[in-house]
Amino acid sequence: MAKQTVRKGSTKKDELERARRKLAKLELKLEVASEEQLQADVRGKQDIEQARLRAAQWQTKAAEKLERRRQQVARAEARLAELTGEPSRDASGQGGRVGADDGSSEASRTQSTVGNRAERALQALRELDAGPTGATLTQWSQAAGMSKTTLSRARTELVQRGEIAQNGADGPTPRYVLREEGG
Repeated sequence: MAKQTVRKGSTKKDELERARRKLAKLELKLEVASEEQLQADVRGKQDIEQARLRAAQWQTKAAEKLERRRQQVARAEARLAELTGEPSRDASGQGGRVGADDGSSEASRTQSTVGNRAERALQALRELDAGPTGATLTQWSQAAGMSKTTLSRARTELVQRGEIAQNGADGPTPRYVLREEGG
C-alpha cells in the first residue's frame, strides 16, 4: 500500500506542477495581451490625431475654395454691373457695391486687375510685332507670359475697346492684330 500512496502523492505533485506551469503561461499571455492593448491605444490615439489633422486640412481647403468662389462671384457681379450700369449685389443679395463698407471697391479692384492684364497683353502683342498676319493665341500668350485662359479674358476686353482685331476667323487658327490708330 505504501506504493499507492507514493503514486498518489507523485500524481498530485505532477498535477500541482502542471497547474503552476499553466498559470505561468496564462500570466505571460495576459502580460502580452496587456502590452498589445497599450500599443493599440497608442496607435488609436495617433490615428485619431492624424484624422483630426486631415480633417483640419480639408476644412481649410474648403474654406479657401469657398473664399475663391465668393471672390469670383463678386468679380462677375462687378463685371455685370459695369456692363448693365446697375449696382452689384452684396453677399445678402441686396443692392450695393461689394466691399463698400470698408471704403474699398471690389469692382474697382477687379476692373484695375483686368485693365492691368489687358495692358500687359496689349504690350506683349505690340512687342511680338506679328505684322499684318497677326499672332496666334498661343504665340501671344507665350509672349505675354499668361495662360491662354487669362489672355482670353484680356483679349475680350481689348476687342471690346477696339484696340485689337481678329484675323482669319474663318480659318482653323484665328490670329490677332493691333488695330490701326484712328481706323
